[in-house]
This record gives sequence, structure tokens and C-alpha cells, in this order.
Amino acid sequence: NGLIDGGAGNNIANYSGQANAVVLLSNYINVGIFQGNSAGSTLIGSDNGDNWIIEGENSGSNGAIVFTDFTNLTGGAGNDNFAFANDGSVTGTIDAGDGQDTVDYSLQTIVLVNLSGGFNDVANAEIINGNGTNSTLIGTGNGDSWLISSGGAGTVEGITFTGFTDLTGGG
Repeated sequence: NGLIDGGAGNNIANYSGQANAVVLLSNYINVGIFQGNSAGSTLIGSDNGDNWIIEGENSGSNGAIVFTDFTNLTGGAGNDNFAFANDGSVTGTIDAGDGQDTVDYSLQTIVLVNLSGGFNDVANAEIINGNGTNSTLIGTGNGDSWLISSGGAGTVEGITFTGFTDLTGGG
């Protein structure tokens, strides 16, 4: 639970050799790059509300911090935003955490979001945005209540969604 200070220079926290690494960004200062292991590693943001940009498979940035090979991303208590570039993906889970959190896929060509697990699995997000042209949202499969307002928008189990062209019950 101590604070790790990388000191001067461009510092890297490398967890590539550690199975199922769990890294809390709030435990580090002066570290600009975080390396996971592509096999179950989790990066946890601060409680201040973070802006995550997922630019590649399991990689991207959170403010000035760059991360690679983290299969799971977790937001803190603040209002987090997880934005996916066209080539961005997470092979594990995005757990948005507490707060009013948004997961935004509007820049992707093809969107597949699964609320029941699997690729691009999303948990604890209050708002999910598709791209409006080729987006599928799959429910939890637990008898979800869907309220569809118009044009690929609505709510499912307390989650507001927009820009989805296909909605699937899950299961």
C-alpha cells in the first residue's frame, strides 16, 4: 500500500513477467509507462475520474500515462470515460467502477458490446455509446428489461445506450 516514486526520467513499471498482475495507478508517481502481461493483468485507475483512451489491443493511455498489455481496465470512484479508437479493444473486462461512467465506441467501424461477459465485456457503466451504423449490444441474459426510445437508443437494466443498430437479449 506504499507509494512508488519513479523519480526523474521516463520510467516504466513492468509487470510482463507477473501472472494476473493488479496495478493501482494511485500507488505510483513519476511513472509514465505501465506494461502488463496480456494474461489477466488489471490496471485500476484513480478515484478522481479518469479519461481512458483504448488505442490498440489492451493498450492506450490514461491522461499522461501509457499502458500496454492490460487485459482488464477498472475505473475508480470518480466519473470515468473509456473511449475506444477504431483499432482499440480489451480482451478482458472494462469494469467502470463507481461514479457516472461512460464507455464510448463511436469511433469504431464495427462495435460488439457484451454485457454478459466475453470480448469487450463491460460492467458498471451507466452510459454506452455505439457508432450508429454497425453496433451490436448484447444484454446480460438475465431477463433484462429493455426500454427502446428511438434510433438505437434506450436503457437496459439501468444502462443508457445510444448509437446501436442491433440489440440482442443475451443468454
